[in-house]
Amino acid sequence: MTTGKSQHIVPQFYLRSFLQPGYVYRRGTARPAHVNSPKNVAAEDWFYSGATLDDKRSLDEMNSRIEGNKHIQEAFRRLLNRNTRPSSDDRAPLAILIANLFLRVPATFYAVGKPTVDALERMNQKISALEAMLQSPSGRRALMDAPPQLPGPGSWQGTPQTFRTELESLRAQLAVGKPMMRDIMSCIPDVARVITRMNWTLVTAPNRSFFVTSDNPVALTHIDGSPTGVGWESSTAVATLPVSGRLCLVMSYTSTCQWRRRQATQAQVDGLNRRAIALAWNAIYTPERHPLAEEWLRNCVMEKASKSQTGD
Repeated sequence: MTTGKSQHIVPQFYLRSFLQPGYVYRRGTARPAHVNSPKNVAAEDWFYSGATLDDKRSLDEMNSRIEGNKHIQEAFRRLLNRNTRPSSDDRAPLAILIANLFLRVPATFYAVGKPTVDALERMNQKISALEAMLQSPSGRRALMDAPPQLPGPGSWQGTPQTFRTELESLRAQLAVGKPMMRDIMSCIPDVARVITRMNWTLVTAPNRSFFVTSDNPVALTHIDGSPTGVGWESSTAVATLPVSGRLCLVMSYTSTCQWRRRQATQAQVDGLNRRAIALAWNAIYTPERHPLAEEWLRNCVMEKASKSQTGD
């Protein structure tokens, strides 16, 4: 299978339930764009190219195989159909899809990679401060009187220059993302196995109400809504995936039922939409214009203007 130039970070078949037609709210734009299909939405040139799995498949090929898998497609259609209930056999293929949607997006790559680089940046600042002290007699005396503890792990060894070479390498990895993307997406089967053990609730929006989604469609947080330090096996983990404008899948360990359907109130729909919008990376997708998405876009514009004024 050949890989194309334009590669979707969120699959088209998933976005069709929101954007056929619909609206794209993209960070950095002044107003939402009306689209008739998701063909040119959530696509980046060569985003997954250059990274391969152990069997030499590219990440884009792996995404395409998951999207085109017959069992996944059929299970997803049953999930969309409010008159049918997905069977227990549907959980495994749907979990693969959910894990793929969670791990393939830039938000996940950045969330995993940036804390590592930030920690190394802090270490770099400490090393620079030590070097500055060595340039003056008083600084050298201070270091002799109270030898500093090297920053970072106890196993850290090497000169400041070798450390900075490694730091530059990690910066480049985060910028390009290929090695990190490969490692993250190789975890899809493991994450999927955990997802199958969670309790699933399919929530239906009331009339004249709808769910929105984003370029980070699977929102994983603690029960209180905080994403900090949460993992799929955390006892307080809650994950949500808007399935369509009418349906949203909620996964957690708090429910006593492994699978159920529930009618949502307007307040619950608003809460799930605020959650989806709060964890969006660069874009929100809605079947109709939505006030919460409009508010998010205005805040993005004001944030950009503020940064321009302060020179950040």
